[in-house]
Amino acid sequence: QGEWHPRETMSTPAEFDFVDSLGVWLGDSWFRDFTWEEGGTAVDLTGRTIEFIVSTAAGVAELTLSTATSGVSVLSAAGGEFRVSITPTQSTTLGVGSRFYRLRVTTGSDVRTLATGRFAVLGGV
Repeated sequence: QGEWHPRETMSTPAEFDFVDSLGVWLGDSWFRDFTWEEGGTAVDLTGRTIEFIVSTAAGVAELTLSTATSGVSVLSAAGGEFRVSITPTQSTTLGVGSRFYRLRVTTGSDVRTLATGRFAVLGGV
């Protein structure tokens, strides 16, 4: 992790914007590490599915990353730590523009939004 990829520690609900220098450049890879805490204590991620959904302003999902498929990996279940990663192919497919994201967790039939915000794919010089 470099300074430009700080770990985001959150208690729900949280809002982070990944725009300007925090967005992804078209054709580049991007990642962000998160720690989920409640009341200052890490939430155990065992048995939970985490999703990072990038959508248009109209709410149309353009990219869904998940621990159940790919793009979200648990770094420490007991420590509440996970990483969201976008590949160069995925950032190219999204194309330049501003979007919104939702970070949510599913435990059994319970679905909970952890964070929301803006997400940008940057292009041009």
